[in-house]
Amino acid sequence: MKNQKTKEQLISHKDDALKKLDILITEKINSDSEREMKSADLLSYWIEDYARFLKKERTFDSSKIIRYRKGDIVKMHLGYRLGSEEGGLHYGVVFDVNNSLHSNTVTVIPLTSHKKGKRVHSNDVYLGKELFQTIIGKHDALFNEIQQELKAILSNPNSRLSQENVARAQVLHDKLSELETLRANILKMKEGSIALVKQVVTISKMRIYDPMYQHHVLYGIRLSPTTISVIDEKFCELFISKKN
Repeated sequence: MKNQKTKEQLISHKDDALKKLDILITEKINSDSEREMKSADLLSYWIEDYARFLKKERTFDSSKIIRYRKGDIVKMHLGYRLGSEEGGLHYGVVFDVNNSLHSNTVTVIPLTSHKKGKRVHSNDVYLGKELFQTIIGKHDALFNEIQQELKAILSNPNSRLSQENVARAQVLHDKLSELETLRANILKMKEGSIALVKQVVTISKMRIYDPMYQHHVLYGIRLSPTTISVIDEKFCELFISKKN
């Protein structure tokens, strides 16, 4: 059995690793390549996010969030990409047939926005505008609901004086700002979405941003049975060999 390292050895290892990482990012920043500079920024973001995930891991309990079912749409963080892997924040479709509430992981197929005029790869499935129309519809309904509640608070003189309502108004205002940012991201899907079936991956549920709870925008957003069947067929074509 390998001997456990002393604290001094662990600190030395940590310092050496951080030094190498600092050199790598600095080299990318000092490069004349915009791609390398962007890579440095993304890597720095990922280090911050990964540290946050590790901190969250101490208290994360999958049984406290919603249960995910096949076809559910989630927004997740895939991390720093290598080569042609999909990385960063992405929408995805849950692929598990029966994911347990107590499971810390879930299998998903990443989604990407379709670019007008660009050919859909044979490994992928074009989902059309089904997802965009469903998400934007729910988003706008939620935005209007929150906006009406905020307007009711601000238009009532007695209500405005309440400390509780002042706090509630701030929460609603922040939520509207968050939804405005989200809407800009959703509009990127207006040309349709593509399921990257060959990049199916199992992730920790800690990587999921939305939905985690029933009040989140993506809660209840699920692909139609017909669309799920098309994805299933493509998965079988790519990963399950046919008997001769």
